[in-house]
Amino acid sequence: MKQSIKTYLDISEELENASYPFEELIDDDQELNEIELEKFNKINSLIKENDDNFSNYILHNTLPEGYQEESERISQYITASHQYLYKLDEALNDLTDNISEGNFSDIDMESIIDESGTVNGREQKKIEEFLNQENIHTKAFGG
Repeated sequence: MKQSIKTYLDISEELENASYPFEELIDDDQELNEIELEKFNKINSLIKENDDNFSNYILHNTLPEGYQEESERISQYITASHQYLYKLDEALNDLTDNISEGNFSDIDMESIIDESGTVNGREQKKIEEFLNQENIHTKAFGG
C-alpha cells in the first residue's frame, strides 16, 4: 500500500509539473498551438485518470489497518485540489474574457473556496504526518 500511495502522489506531482508551462502560457494570454493544446489536454486527462484510478483502488480493495481512512483523505485532498485549480483557472479565464469585452463582473471566489473544502493546510499537515509516520517518501508536498 505504501508503494501505491507513493506512486499516486509522485505521478500526480509529475503531471502537475508538466502542466505548469502550458498554464503559464494561458495565464499570459498566449494561445496554445494545436500540438501544445493536445499535450495540455492529455496531461489533464491523465491527472483525472490518476485520481480516478487511485480512488477506485482504495474503494475496491482491502487495505492494511490504518490505511483506509488516510488513503481516502489523500485521494479526496489531491482530487479536490485538482478540481479547485481547474475551477479557479476557469473563473480567471472567464474574468479575463469578460474584462476584454468590457464587462467588469466579480468572481465568486467564496463559492470556489467553499467547494475546495478539504484543500487546506490542516488536511495537508495530516497527510504529511501520515506519510512521515509510515515512512512514505514522495515528490508531493515538496518532499
